[in-house]
Amino acid sequence: MRVSLVEPGAVSSGFVANAGAGVDVDVDVDVDVPTMVAAAGAHSPALANYVARTTAAFSPAAAQTPAGAAAAIVELLLAETPALRIQASDGARAFVGRKLADLDGSAVFTETLGWVS
Repeated sequence: MRVSLVEPGAVSSGFVANAGAGVDVDVDVDVDVPTMVAAAGAHSPALANYVARTTAAFSPAAAQTPAGAAAAIVELLLAETPALRIQASDGARAFVGRKLADLDGSAVFTETLGWVS
């Protein structure tokens, strides 16, 4: 048995729309993001930053397509000797590269903290 880890990164799909972040995809979800953020109380600023970052990262202009992610997975499945780990997009490769080079985790912590602060 072989096992592979696929890290697709951001994929422009219905995922974010289903979470209510307002990304324009072909999913009809009725979520009032400003109301959701206001209801978060003391966490409103962090939630607002997270929604803004997620909306940008998963937008069709920034994220890979579902077909692109699927193509990487199919290529892996058809490989005679599949890799243990693949990143299916340039964004995923860049982030994993930063994680692997960050021996104590401080750089990745600082980067991801910026997603909500």
